[in-house]
Amino acid sequence: MSISERLSRLMQEQNRSIDDIKEVAGVTYEMARRYKIGTAEPRKEKLTKIAEYFGVTPSWLQFGIGSITDENYPVEQVDNSIVIDVLKIEASAGFGSSTDVVEIVQQLRYVPEQFYENYRGLNPTNIRVINVKGDSMLPTFSHGDLAFVDITITQFDGDGVYVFTYDDHLFLKRLQKAGTEILVISDNREQYTAWKVDPNIPVYIHGKVKVHQSQKLNFIG
Repeated sequence: MSISERLSRLMQEQNRSIDDIKEVAGVTYEMARRYKIGTAEPRKEKLTKIAEYFGVTPSWLQFGIGSITDENYPVEQVDNSIVIDVLKIEASAGFGSSTDVVEIVQQLRYVPEQFYENYRGLNPTNIRVINVKGDSMLPTFSHGDLAFVDITITQFDGDGVYVFTYDDHLFLKRLQKAGTEILVISDNREQYTAWKVDPNIPVYIHGKVKVHQSQKLNFIG
């Protein structure tokens, strides 16, 4: 169960609305909505305020572990393994729009030594995993590859591969700054043409791909 699922559950059980989340967290309505559907996660101070509002602990709201004040809420049992959730792709994709990625699993679990050896420099708390669909990012990504996405990066912070929603479509593409413009680039340039982001259409960045895994690990620059 993800943060958004736990938050949605609390909102339903306590009859709270997105406007309530907006007020308590001090964010816009759109950001509060993204918390609920899972396309964004609240930072520490926002998460703490939301947890206090619902009367639960921040660790339970964020990870589903630890104590919770109401015994009616079952706590997820997690061993010493590192647990990484997948992105909730259906929510990120908008209103039934087509996507470049699909959900494959609910959680991945790693022995800590294995994770830190294979995924050096990554903070597992910030990582979600998605499954790549299609051939538009060949040869960098193949169909079925796992992409490890840092969801704390929600704004363009330099050229790289991002997961983002644009015009109600979800993409996994390379974003590149060219002067004042942002180019959207498919690595399979023989079959897909780069295009420019329309400044009048908002881009919602859900994260930046740090690693992808096929038969071997590949670190993305």
